[in-house]
Amino acid sequence: MSRMETKRTINKKVKSQMMMVFVAVAMIPMLLLGIFSVHLLRSQMKRSYEMQLEAECTRVKGTLFDITASMYSCSEPIVSVQTYRDLFGAEGLSENEKTIRNALTRSILSLKQSTAAISSIHIYHNNPNLSSNTALEYVVSFDGKEWYQKLNKENWDNWIWTTAQINRTQQDEELTLVRRINTGVSGYRAYLVLTISSNHLRNRILTTDSFIMASLGDFNCIFSSDYKEEGKIMPRSEVEAEDHYNYLGTYPIRGKKALVKTSTFQAYNMPMERFYILTADEKAYGQIDALTKLLVVILCSAFAVVGTSSWIFTSSFSRRVETLRSMMNQASQGDYDIVDEFLGEDELAEIFDDLKQMICTVREKEAQYYKTKLEEQHLLNMQQEMEFKMLCSQINPHFLYNTLELIRMQAISQKNRNVADSILLLAKSMHYVLENTGTDETTLEKEFDHVKIYLQIQQMRFGSRVNWDFYVESGMNPGEYQILPLLIQPVVENAIVHGLEAVTEEGHISIIVERENGTLVITVRDNGAGLDGERLRQVKEYLKKKQKNQSRSIGLYNVNQRIKVRYGEEYGIQIESEPYAGTSVILTIPLIQRNEADNVKQKD
Repeated sequence: MSRMETKRTINKKVKSQMMMVFVAVAMIPMLLLGIFSVHLLRSQMKRSYEMQLEAECTRVKGTLFDITASMYSCSEPIVSVQTYRDLFGAEGLSENEKTIRNALTRSILSLKQSTAAISSIHIYHNNPNLSSNTALEYVVSFDGKEWYQKLNKENWDNWIWTTAQINRTQQDEELTLVRRINTGVSGYRAYLVLTISSNHLRNRILTTDSFIMASLGDFNCIFSSDYKEEGKIMPRSEVEAEDHYNYLGTYPIRGKKALVKTSTFQAYNMPMERFYILTADEKAYGQIDALTKLLVVILCSAFAVVGTSSWIFTSSFSRRVETLRSMMNQASQGDYDIVDEFLGEDELAEIFDDLKQMICTVREKEAQYYKTKLEEQHLLNMQQEMEFKMLCSQINPHFLYNTLELIRMQAISQKNRNVADSILLLAKSMHYVLENTGTDETTLEKEFDHVKIYLQIQQMRFGSRVNWDFYVESGMNPGEYQILPLLIQPVVENAIVHGLEAVTEEGHISIIVERENGTLVITVRDNGAGLDGERLRQVKEYLKKKQKNQSRSIGLYNVNQRIKVRYGEEYGIQIESEPYAGTSVILTIPLIQRNEADNVKQKD
C-alpha cells in the first residue's frame, strides 16, 4: 500500500469514527430531545389554551348566571306583591284599584328605565276590566304568544326562561323571563314577560377575543360573537350526545379548526332548563402550528450547524493527526527538519512539543557523541605530545637539587644572603611540587607550608606589598586532614597577580580554613582591586566551561576542574568580589581525615 493510500485510509478511519461519535453522542440525542421538546411544548401550549378556554367558559357562565339572577330579583317585587295580584283578579276597578294599577305601571316603567339589562318588560293579562297601557297589555287569548306555548309545553305554571320574539319589530329572539302572577281563585290570568337586552349581553360577555356562543337548552343560539350565528343551531361535536354539553377538543368554527370548550349551567332558581355555553379559540391551533414550524426550523438549523461544525472539526482534526504522523515518520527515518509550529493547544500539540523535544535530545546526544569522539582523539594526541615532551625534558630531581644547592653555596660564599635565601625557598617549593607530581593527596599542613614558601618568595619580590595571615578553625589540626596537592597555591598566586599587583600600598591575603556541614571550606581573600559586575560574570562563566582556554594552563580553572573530577560536581570554587573592595575565592571540598582518606584510597 502506497503512502498516499495509507494517508487516505487513516483520514477515512479518523473521520468516520469521529463522525460516528458525533452522531451517537450529539445528533441522535439532539433529535430525540428536539422531538420530545416539540411534543412537550405543543402539549403545554394546548393545555394552556384549554385552561384559558375553561376559565373563559366559567366566566361566561358566571356572567349569565348573574344576569339571570338579577332579572329574577328585579321581577320579584312585581309578582310577589299581593295588591298587584289582587288587581289582575278584580271584577271591576275601584278608585283604589285604579291607583294601584297606576302605581304598578309606574313601577314597571321605572324598572325598565333604571335597568340597562332589560330590553322590554310587560304584563300580559286577560282581565278586560284593566284594559291596556304602556306596561299592561290585555289579550283575549294567550295562545298566540310564543312564550305561552313554550310555557304550556313544558307544563310550568310559575316561571320559565325562554327565547321569544316579543315585539313585532324584532327580528331575532331574545332571552326572556316569563313569570306567572298568582291571581287567586279568579278565572283571569296574568304573566310578567321580561326580555334581556341582546346588547347588554354582548357588552357583559364579549370582554375577550374568544369566540362565544350561548343557547337555552336545545333552542337556537341566543348569543354569539358573530351576529350571523345568532338564531342558528348550536354546533355539536361528534362525540356521544350526552357529552355534547361537556366537551373539550377540536371543532370547526366558521370553517376553521378551533379549540372548543362546551359546558352547561342552570339559571338562578331554575329547576329544569339549562343554558348551553360554547367558547372557542380560533387562533390556538394556528399559533401552535406556527410555534411547531419555528421549533422545527430551529431544530433543523441546529442540526445543520452541528453537522457542519462536526465535519469541519473532524476534517481539521484528521489533517492534524496526519500531519503529526507524517512528522513522526519523517523523524523515525532520521530527517529531523520538521516544522517549527503546530496549530492547536490540545494533546496533539503537546505530542508535537514532545516530538520536538525528543528530536532536540537526539540531536544533542548525536552532537555530544561526535564531540566526545573528537575530544577523545584530541586527548590522545595531547597525551602523545606530552609523553614526547616529558621524554625530551626529563630531569633527575637529585641533579636539580644539587645544582640549586651549589648555586646557593656560591651565593653564601659571596655573602649574598638574599639570593641564597631565595634559592633555598625555590628548592623547597620545587621539592614539594616534584614530590606531589602524580599524587592525589597531601595534608592540609603540607599545603600550608608550600603556600607560605610561595608567599615568602613573593614578599622578596614585592616587599611590603605582600602580607598574609592564616586562620584555622579552633580545634582543627591541619595535619589530620587530606586535600589534593597544589590547590591553595594557584589561588594565592591568582590573588597576587590579579589583585595585589595593582595595589601600591600594603596588600593583604587572608587564608581561612573552616568546617561546614561535613565539608572543608578554604577562603582566600585579598584586599586588591576587585572585579566589576561584568568581569566577575565572565570569570564565573569561564569556570563553568567544559574545556579551558589553551592560553590558561594553570589557575582557578584548573583548580576548579581538579576538585570536580576528584570529589564531584557539587564541589568546586565560588568567587565573590566588588570593585575596589577585594576578592574572595572559596574552595569547597569534602572533609576527609587521614584514616578516612586511607579507606577512600583502598576503595579506589
